[in-house]
Amino acid sequence: MGYSFGSKYANPSRYPDWQKIDFQINPPRTIRLAFFWLSNFFGDRDSMLFKRALEVAGPRGFRFDVVPSTPAGRLKHTISWEDVVEEETRRVIRGKCAEIFDDQKAGGGQRFPVIFGQNRGGNETVTDGGWPKYCFISPSGASGGDGLTLLHEIGHGADLEHHDHDHLPIPHANFMSLKPNRDCIQFYQGRSLAEAYFVR
Repeated sequence: MGYSFGSKYANPSRYPDWQKIDFQINPPRTIRLAFFWLSNFFGDRDSMLFKRALEVAGPRGFRFDVVPSTPAGRLKHTISWEDVVEEETRRVIRGKCAEIFDDQKAGGGQRFPVIFGQNRGGNETVTDGGWPKYCFISPSGASGGDGLTLLHEIGHGADLEHHDHDHLPIPHANFMSLKPNRDCIQFYQGRSLAEAYFVR
């Protein structure tokens, strides 16, 4: 697969050590997320995916700030929706999320919206209806085998595209790969994450 990079920030040619996986963003950066749930989401994969994102991104200098932070908050952030989300209804769901919580608040308050629910497109990051990028995490196949689906979609939110290559020692694969055993972030990917619209 050829390399395809989504923005000037995601271009590894900007960084001489772009392949490195042993680095730390300094000063640390905070990835700001807004979680929402559809009533058709089942299981506890959301918790597992968040834990794995912490395990992989934390050592690289990333912290997470997630709303809601309490079970009562989750109830407030749950949308009654039993149907599978179709492409034509994504914007309806996105609008309902915005009614619950203003995740695009002016003055540095932006967050990356993550919607857990049954979505026809599965796990995907989308841009439509004039909204900045947001993502759906579907309960079926949400783990991706290595538990990095959430971090992978956050990467798409930061303009990173799929990147499969043979420069990492087996069994490693970077978190934007479609290969199994994803367990690391490369330096250029870390820089792109650090400059995303929802990171402070």
